[in-house]
Amino acid sequence: MASDTFPNQNVSIGNNVSIVLECESEEEIQTHYDRLSKGGNVFMELQDTFWGAKYAKLQDPFGVIWDLNFEKSKS
Repeated sequence: MASDTFPNQNVSIGNNVSIVLECESEEEIQTHYDRLSKGGNVFMELQDTFWGAKYAKLQDPFGVIWDLNFEKSKS
């Protein structure tokens, strides 16, 4: 899945698209978050959300923007 930018965020080449990764467990999302955020830029810390998921948005060291999501109802 792909996504666009947050509201009121300036769009420039490189931040206009992000990759969304749907994780299967809290352990998996934590592993991806730890690895992708190392040396990168975190836009939204990994956290519980109002829609019943764990979610984070970050940019890895190569400039790729990621949306990580784990729907807790799956567990």
